[in-house]
Amino acid sequence: MSASTATRLRQLASQYHSGELNLQAYRQLRAELLDRLTKSNGDPEEAVTTLPQRTRPIEAIAAAAPLPAPAPVSKPAPVAAPPRQAPVEVMQSAAPPKPKRSPVLPVVIGLALLIAIAGGIYFYLHGSPGAESAGSVAEQDDTSSESYRAVDEFLSADDWSNDQIANFNARWATLPGEMRDAALQQSWYRNFVEQVRSRVKEQRALTASADSAGRVDAPLAALASSVGIDISQPDLVIPVHAPAATAESGQSHEKAAIIGAPTGGSSHVQPHAPAAAKASTPEGGAAAPASTAAAVKAANNVARPPATAADSKPAAPPVVAEADNPERCRLELVGSRRPRCHDALSIGGFGPYLAVIRKGTFDMGSKEVANEQPVHRVTIDKPFAIGEFEVSQGEYRQFCTATNRSCGEQPWQGDDFPVVRVSWQDARDYVAWLSRVTGKTYRLATEAEWEYAARSGGPALYPSGDSLAQTDAVFSSNEKLTAPWPRTRKINANAFRLYHTIGNVREWVEDAWMPTYEGAPVDGSARKAADAAQRVVRGGAYPDTAPKLRFTTRDGVEPGLRDEVTGFRVVREF
Repeated sequence: MSASTATRLRQLASQYHSGELNLQAYRQLRAELLDRLTKSNGDPEEAVTTLPQRTRPIEAIAAAAPLPAPAPVSKPAPVAAPPRQAPVEVMQSAAPPKPKRSPVLPVVIGLALLIAIAGGIYFYLHGSPGAESAGSVAEQDDTSSESYRAVDEFLSADDWSNDQIANFNARWATLPGEMRDAALQQSWYRNFVEQVRSRVKEQRALTASADSAGRVDAPLAALASSVGIDISQPDLVIPVHAPAATAESGQSHEKAAIIGAPTGGSSHVQPHAPAAAKASTPEGGAAAPASTAAAVKAANNVARPPATAADSKPAAPPVVAEADNPERCRLELVGSRRPRCHDALSIGGFGPYLAVIRKGTFDMGSKEVANEQPVHRVTIDKPFAIGEFEVSQGEYRQFCTATNRSCGEQPWQGDDFPVVRVSWQDARDYVAWLSRVTGKTYRLATEAEWEYAARSGGPALYPSGDSLAQTDAVFSSNEKLTAPWPRTRKINANAFRLYHTIGNVREWVEDAWMPTYEGAPVDGSARKAADAAQRVVRGGAYPDTAPKLRFTTRDGVEPGLRDEVTGFRVVREF
């Protein structure tokens, strides 16, 4: 399109927007111009020069409906010739037509320039590929290697059973040593090590008791050893001095290292790791198992040596001073990227993992049912920490063992299952014991604290917002569930990083039961009544259906009740 055509189109648009042309006139004049442009076979000059000259004012044109089409300019009629055919004398006198420019070419040129500029910036910052040093290569995560795929597939499965760990150990052992060494510098590998470390600590805490050290299953112990974690002191930072020169590497390493951090060679120095565990790991030079069954058998052979009379009573788990606990609970965690903590126990091991919750204000209750009304504004005026999960069977067993208390049988066996068949007083006895062995103040949550934490301080009634999604809770939908989920099977966490707040098992809180919120405290404290006939449980449970599961769901039950749908969650004060 020529400049004159474009100018004319702009003039028409301007006249229309200024009110000189109405819509009908504007469309008609624009259509005539475009029609002339089409009939002139793309010759913009011919389209403009052949437009009829208007002698009437614009208002008259706008009033006329419809306007007659202007008489076409007479041209020699071509006979069986292409549309652009013209008399010979005209073709000889006219300038040769300009070739049309492809619209693709500028785009291709532009993209090429962008790629060239990006490449120049990259090579300026990183240097050419051939000139990369070993250090610069280590800074870039290699997510295409077999070592990354092995770790990624293992973590994605989220299955930390002994068989799966043993399968991974076997697969890792088959990788070339140089590939495993290269993985040590990758961020994804360091994340993997931290997850292994967390599992070791969790298993130790769950199996620790007053007269025995925390136990780590053989496959996990072998995995921890292969990634450089001392299972007896997984958090401890100690100076490590490797031999002056090893037969395998021919290199000298003499530097302080953090257990679990890569030391730069193919061997991880572990002064406290069990010798059996070291010998079975790929880093120790053991041959790779030939099959999955062999891998499981090899991993199980890492178990503790046969008991003797001298060690028939295992040593107590090490006591960790508060200053030596890197995951200790402290107010600085409020609003941090990882507001997660746990306290060391004076008898050894650790208490439940907690999420640190900021103070805030929210509207408590709902208009769904009478016992959740009236909705009222509550202010939580100081931060607190609350259990990420319900208290587990393993955590509760620590209490039973330490206090020589008979805690009865559980309907489902597994340390990661939530403890049930506990009364309101049982739950209060546990938090009182936890206070003694940590030196901190633990208690049951108040109704207001529980709802504030479950709702993440917001207005929603469900984790997904306005309705309950299948991934929001463990509840009965298509079929009636007969058991809760262990904490290894995680429903989506809320914004405060709490799991299973609705569904799974309902949870005791401190408050005495009242049928409505009339007269309820607005400062987050509990309703007190020493002789209350009923106490409050929150959150619903696995046999419940969707209508029962809201963050605001509450029920009153007898405080002495011990059933298979009721557990509890702990709160720690600062």
